[in-house]
Amino acid sequence: MPDTARVIGEVKCPSCRTPLLNSIRCQWGAVPGIEYRLGDPVKWMRNPSGAVVQPFKLIEVSPKSWQWNYGDPRVSNVILFDEDVYTGNHRLECPACKAVIAACIASVHSGVFEKVAALESPDVDRILGGSRGKANVAVVHPAGDTQPEGTFEPREDWFDHPIEYVAAPGG
Repeated sequence: MPDTARVIGEVKCPSCRTPLLNSIRCQWGAVPGIEYRLGDPVKWMRNPSGAVVQPFKLIEVSPKSWQWNYGDPRVSNVILFDEDVYTGNHRLECPACKAVIAACIASVHSGVFEKVAALESPDVDRILGGSRGKANVAVVHPAGDTQPEGTFEPREDWFDHPIEYVAAPGG
C-alpha cells in the first residue's frame, strides 16, 4: 500500500482546462490508505482518548496494518504536492495543448480538502521557491497570522521526515 492519501477530484490542464487526472496522491493527516473527496475534512489518527496522535509516529492500528500522521493538525491551510507528478515518478503533459505539468496539488482550506489542480513550473516556483524538491507541503498563511495573508511557507522539515516506530502495548 502506498504511504499516501488519495484525493478524488478532476485535475485539469491549467492552460486549456482539458481533464488530465481523476485524483492525486499526497501526504497529510492519517496515512496511508485514506481516501478523500473534495469537501471532506482532513482525518487525523487519534488515540483511544480522542487526542490526535503525535505526527510521524508509526502505530499498528490493526493486525499488520500501520498508520501515522503526516503534518500538524493545528495547521489548517496547506498546499499538498502530489507524490507522482511532483516527484518525477510520472511525466504529465496535456494531450490537447502539450503543456508540461510540473506538479499536481491538493489544497486544504480550514481543514477541508478544497480543490485539486495541475501546475506549470512557474506556479510551483511561486509556491515553493528555493524549497522546490525539498518540500512537498506549503503552509498558506491566513489573515491575522504572523506572516502576510496568502504567503506560502514551504515545510522542508516535513519532507522525507523520519517515521518513528511505536511498539504496541505489551509488544
